[in-house]
Amino acid sequence: AVLHRMQEEKMIAAANSPSGSVGKAMRENLQRLCDLPCVGDVRGIGLLWGVEFVKDKSSKQPFPPQLNFAGKVAERVASRGVLTYPMQGCVDGDCGDHLLLAPPAVITAEEIRWAVDELAAAIHEAAR
Repeated sequence: AVLHRMQEEKMIAAANSPSGSVGKAMRENLQRLCDLPCVGDVRGIGLLWGVEFVKDKSSKQPFPPQLNFAGKVAERVASRGVLTYPMQGCVDGDCGDHLLLAPPAVITAEEIRWAVDELAAAIHEAAR
């Protein structure tokens, strides 16, 4: 029944990134984060994305692992109603912070815009 509903609602196609899809809205909204000083990269496809955090954008130097920057961002954005998956160690097993974003296939473009706004605010808070 779930698979039938997903086909009926064209959720798989919507999760991809064709014009007018939520996948495209996700990509476009998350690209705004690249302007933040501590965001080193934003990459993904459809509704599965990662946001990498760096201490120095020009050298891509990661934050010290003790800072747990991704954890701080995740905690702050969760208090705003957005759940993410914080991770560390993506550079060398110890250093490197990023968040994984994987919203449900039923998310709307408006909800994506709101969630990315909340994520940007949480990043600003964590960077203080």
